Amino acid sequence: MGVPIFDTMLAIWRRSVRSLLPQPLKEAGSRVRVMQPDRDHLHHRLLRQTMNQRSAAVMLYAMSAALVTLGLGGTLLRGRAPGLFLIAFVLAIAVVARHLESVELWDTGRLLSGKRGAMRQGLLVPCYILADVVLLCGVWMLARWETGLPLARAAFLSELPRYVVPVFVLLVAAKTYQRVWSRAQVRDFAILGVAVAAGSVVGAGLVWLFSESHPHVARFTLLFGTQAVIPLCAIRLWRDSVSGLMQVLERNILINKPGTQRLLAYGGGIRFRSYLRELSERPGMNDRVIVGVIDDDLNLRGRIIAGHRVIGGFDRLGEWLAQQRVDGVIITCLMDAKKQAHVARVLGKAGLRVTVWACEEKPLRAAEAAPQPRCSTEEE
Repeated sequence: MGVPIFDTMLAIWRRSVRSLLPQPLKEAGSRVRVMQPDRDHLHHRLLRQTMNQRSAAVMLYAMSAALVTLGLGGTLLRGRAPGLFLIAFVLAIAVVARHLESVELWDTGRLLSGKRGAMRQGLLVPCYILADVVLLCGVWMLARWETGLPLARAAFLSELPRYVVPVFVLLVAAKTYQRVWSRAQVRDFAILGVAVAAGSVVGAGLVWLFSESHPHVARFTLLFGTQAVIPLCAIRLWRDSVSGLMQVLERNILINKPGTQRLLAYGGGIRFRSYLRELSERPGMNDRVIVGVIDDDLNLRGRIIAGHRVIGGFDRLGEWLAQQRVDGVIITCLMDAKKQAHVARVLGKAGLRVTVWACEEKPLRAAEAAPQPRCSTEEE
């Protein structure tokens, strides 16, 4: 029963997410409901992988047999059952994630990305506050357990507020709830870390002053302060994590999709990352994918920038074009007009379309004050 139960759970997940997608991300005229049938069940996916009905049925039977074998093995080998289940779990995660990335994970990422506007309208800050309080309480309990202190009711009523409240107050004083964490810099996270450390020290001082006994207070404070920073920073990086995951999934989906423009980026600096951020702001609506990066910096050759490999300088472009299909090149670095003309001339002979990703400041006259994008793609 493992395969049909798993397939049913996937169907509920998939249809629930699709029913909540913003209208611009849905297919034209689509109206998805949880009980509405679709063609993304396990056997449909197997059939799309050039399998016939017989092969798909054999594959599903093999999956069921593997689950039965795993269950019997866990029953017969009780002493080794945890290790057996751990190996099976890791293998299952690898296989499932590989086959869910283009459907369930992709739609879930589009849902999370599409809900950003609603999150900005008053929901994001309360969510951060609630998450911070819950995480601080969890870290406090973890630190108590690590230092061998009992998790008694009196400790929850007295010592827990003395550690959590100062940290929370300093987080508010440091304006961490006014910062845009999806655009945060290193100093923003440093300020958050200092606020947590200072709050932990204040909490330790309160324990020293108002508690009759305070065993292991120094060790407990050190554990609490250091371990609290990690989840508080992680919860503020969830948007970038979703955005990065969406870029990886979208690239895997688009790279072999008919009609997708396969582009090389010339330059792996700030403009390149700005261009990738622009693409990440519209998941599911892109028709282009970056297949490699050209950069004249010899130290970057063979390195990976934002998940894209640097193939080398302009001199190695011919070798790459002989191995890969490329539809165009987008210049994502500062380049003078003379070099731009040379690049456009060389690539034009190869039949490639050349564009420039331009983020620049221009004087604006009153007569020209029409809304214009700050960043644009200009064709050479």
